[in-house]
Amino acid sequence: MALKLSVDSLDALEENLRPLYEEKDGKFVLAVDGYEDPTPTKKALESARRAERAMKQEIDKWKTLGKTPEEISALQEKLEELETLKLESKGDFETLKAQWLEKNQGTITKAQKEAADAKAEVAKLTQEREQDRLNGMIDRAIVAAKGRMGPLRAIVRSLVRIEHEDGQVKFVVQDENGQPRFNLSGPNDGKPMTIPELLADLAQSDEYAGNFEGSGASGSGAKPGNTGNGKPNPLGVKRKSDIGPGREGARKLAAFMDSFTSPEEGQKAYLALPD
Repeated sequence: MALKLSVDSLDALEENLRPLYEEKDGKFVLAVDGYEDPTPTKKALESARRAERAMKQEIDKWKTLGKTPEEISALQEKLEELETLKLESKGDFETLKAQWLEKNQGTITKAQKEAADAKAEVAKLTQEREQDRLNGMIDRAIVAAKGRMGPLRAIVRSLVRIEHEDGQVKFVVQDENGQPRFNLSGPNDGKPMTIPELLADLAQSDEYAGNFEGSGASGSGAKPGNTGNGKPNPLGVKRKSDIGPGREGARKLAAFMDSFTSPEEGQKAYLALPD
């Protein structure tokens, strides 16, 4: 009796033949040394033949048209142009718009992202300039009020916020509750408080008065043009006007103050400078 190459169940075999078979892919296959199942090879060969037949059919189509693939692609583009002209002649601009948007969606999305990134960068730079400007105003006001730069800078900064009105930046002095602060006496009674007026008010309070020099103090700590340790001032500042206004002025003032051995020495040296 000839042995079957594979069976669905061992029950179909005699008892003494069953050990000759091994289970594989849901069936029981005769275990033969050196034998390789031709099924995968057959499947791969059939797949290659199908691909070859499909390619031949595609080539036959091009031959029937008498055109190369490049020529067919050019004709397709021409048809799209003619379709666009047809829609334009009918005034179907909504369809044209939809087609254009679909075709250029990637470019539009990229342009929108670049515009948003540029806007965010401009906003960031504008905010940085406003912060620098405010810090410069605060530093100059502290020096003019003969206050101690270290503790007062953070105190005053916490009591001033940046606002915008009609496209212009405003520095609003506020109280501890975030409400605008107004003068309660003097020639500016009822008007919004300025940063110098805020410092004058702090100098009169029991809580902050210790951060200001007495009225009899004079700026004799360091000579103009020199640092507190006797070295020449590397910035060459000989008068207050050398500091300058704006963002650069704020940076130059900070550098001038930092060139001294202490904020107090730097403050005295600045006050000693001629206008």
